[in-house]
Amino acid sequence: MLGSIKLFNENGFVNVTLRDIAKEVSISTGNLSYHYKNKGAILQAAYQRMAQELNGMLGAVQIIPNFKNINEQVLPFFEFQVRYSFFYVDILELTRAYPDLAKTYQAQTQRFLESIKAMIDYNVGTGNLFPERIPQAYDKLAHTIWMMMVFWLPQQKVRGIVQDGRQARDTIWNLIGPYLTEKGRNVYRTAIKA
Repeated sequence: MLGSIKLFNENGFVNVTLRDIAKEVSISTGNLSYHYKNKGAILQAAYQRMAQELNGMLGAVQIIPNFKNINEQVLPFFEFQVRYSFFYVDILELTRAYPDLAKTYQAQTQRFLESIKAMIDYNVGTGNLFPERIPQAYDKLAHTIWMMMVFWLPQQKVRGIVQDGRQARDTIWNLIGPYLTEKGRNVYRTAIKA
């Protein structure tokens, strides 16, 4: 599995053949085909691995979604994206080509959005964020944060720049900043900027 992910990351999913993967992991193409019928089967297995990792990260934040825990989990998410960069860079084509994967990914995306919204709601409840002033503003904020997180790596590649997850994390806090109460600004300064 790791050999195929490495090749997908280096060359793009579409440019890697079963023969390339077999050579990378030092087995025959026939032996690889016995375990994985085609590249789609390898992609499904890789995605299952990704989903398990992502669910673990989301679960860690949801236990106590305070600013400190949220901040600490953002960088691992971007490291996760780098480990599976082929998926995030080619996400549209992969979901077009593999409808079952698209359905699974859409469900995962919905859970991710709900997790972000739950973190926002928790911090409204603790007084760190203002109550919603415009209907559905926090749904839209959650969606914007999700878009920024999922498409951070592809936009870097398109622009030919290399930034680590700290810039992305700062961008997320910039999105949240206007919604911080005075208490939230103090918590932010203490937990994040300290």
